[in-house]
Amino acid sequence: MKENLRHLFFDLDHTLWDFETNSKETLAELFDEHRLHRFELFDFAGFMDVYSHVNRGLWDQYNRGEISKEMLRERRFRETFEKLGLENQHHPEQFSDHYISRCTEKPA
Repeated sequence: MKENLRHLFFDLDHTLWDFETNSKETLAELFDEHRLHRFELFDFAGFMDVYSHVNRGLWDQYNRGEISKEMLRERRFRETFEKLGLENQHHPEQFSDHYISRCTEKPA
């Protein structure tokens, strides 16, 4: 019996598409473009430590069904900037928008 396939789906995250590399590369670009180094409170490694901790916690909440993906996206940079002391000096919504659009365009 021959069946015609109409759709073929790929799981790209962490399988065919290297999300971790794309994410870190995008964050490094945005760190420089948004000139976060000018605050002299942290370097990129310090930023990544805080961001990774915040992001991991929010993904845990998402996986337990406690928050939506939209809430995760809304909070991850806001909370990162708050922990870094930038809550009144930077715009996490803009940073998040740039992250989402740029990261998805990466080829790795």
